[in-house]
Amino acid sequence: MRGDFLKSYVSSSYWLVSGKYAQSIMEALNSDVLSIEAKATEYKGGIRPAQSYEKISNVAVISVNGAMDTAMSPITAQCGNFANYAAINELVTKAQQDKAVDTVLFRVSSVGGNVNGAEVTSNKILELSKHKRTITLYEDIGASAAMLVFAGTNERYATSTTTRLGSIGVRTMMPNQDGKMEVIVSSNAPNKACTGSDCRAKIQAEIDEIETFFVDRMTQYTGWSAEQVISNFDRGGTISATKALELGFIRGIQDYDTMLASLISTERKNGMDENSLVTKLTDMSAENATLKMRVETLTAQNEALQGQIKAGQDAIELAMGMNATPKAIAASAKLALGGATDKDAITAMITAMQSNGATLQGGESGSQAEPTKIKVNYEEVAKGMGIDVSNIR
Repeated sequence: MRGDFLKSYVSSSYWLVSGKYAQSIMEALNSDVLSIEAKATEYKGGIRPAQSYEKISNVAVISVNGAMDTAMSPITAQCGNFANYAAINELVTKAQQDKAVDTVLFRVSSVGGNVNGAEVTSNKILELSKHKRTITLYEDIGASAAMLVFAGTNERYATSTTTRLGSIGVRTMMPNQDGKMEVIVSSNAPNKACTGSDCRAKIQAEIDEIETFFVDRMTQYTGWSAEQVISNFDRGGTISATKALELGFIRGIQDYDTMLASLISTERKNGMDENSLVTKLTDMSAENATLKMRVETLTAQNEALQGQIKAGQDAIELAMGMNATPKAIAASAKLALGGATDKDAITAMITAMQSNGATLQGGESGSQAEPTKIKVNYEEVAKGMGIDVSNIR
C-alpha cells in the first residue's frame, strides 16, 4: 500500500482519537517514509492482541487494546494489530448468548478510533447492559471512541491514577495546498489539536454534528449536562483517573486481578457455580424420584406377596375343612401363592379330588362329640361359588 492511498483513506474518514495519537499519525503521513511501499508488521507475540475473549467462571473478559477501526480498512492493513468493531461486536454477542456468564468486563486500553462503526458497537454494549452486569476497566488510556463505545456500561473503573480519560470530540485530516496533512477538530474540542485558519466550513459542520452525537451519548452515560461533559473532560483534552473519580465518572481505581477476583461469584469460588448447583439439584431430584418409584414398586410387590400368602392360607384352610387330599391342598396352595384367583385355586382342588369322596367337619361349636362325616357334592359347591366345572371330568 502506498502512502498516498493511506492519506486518502485517513482524510476521507472522521476519527475519534486522542490528540497525541492523531499528531503522531499526521507527522507520519507528512514524512517521506510513506513515499515507499508500506507493509504491515508481522505479529510475533509478546503483546496483547487487539481484541480477545476469555471466560473466567461467571465472568466474560473482553479485552480491547489499541485504536479501533472497521472490520478491514487501509489503515488496519497498513499498521496491523488494530482492534476492529466487527470483531468486538462478535465478542459482545458471544457474551450475551452465554447463559453461564452473568458479568462482562471490558478491559480497555485505547486511544480511540474511526467514527464509522463506533455507534453500532456502542449500541450493542448498551443492549447487553440491560441484561447482564457490565463493567469497563480503563487501563493506560480511554480516549475518544473508547469513551463513546465503552463508557455506557453499568460501571466504570480505571486501573491507575495515571490512566488518561476523555478526548471528547471529533477530528479529521485533510491535505492543504502543499499536499501536507492538516487536522480539523470539532468546535467544542479546541484542545484536541491545533487547527489552521483555512479549515473548510463544510468539514467543520460535519464533524461538529458528530461531536453533538458524541456529547449527547456521554450525557446519557453520566447524567451530566452537555456543557459539563465538555468542560469536565477539558474541552477535547484528557483528564486523569483521579480527576475522573473525583467527578464521579468512574467508581474506583483497581488493578485487573483485583477487579476480576471481585466479580467471580462466591458460589463459583467455592467450586459450585449456579449452573452446577442447578445440575446437582436436578440430579438429586431425579435420584429421589427413582428411589421413590423403587419404594413404591417394593411396597406393591410386598402387598401382592402378602395377598398371595393370604390367598394360599385361605385355600389351605378351605381344602382342609373339606378333608381334601394332600395333593388337592398342595395344588390349591401352589396356585394361590402363584397369584391365581380363588376360583382357579378351588377348581384345581376339585379337579384333584373329583375321584375321591370327602366330608366336611361338622358338630356344634365347642362340642366334645365326634365330628359328623358329611358327603360333599363338589359340583354344588363349585356352582355356589360361580365356578363352571362342566369341563372338569
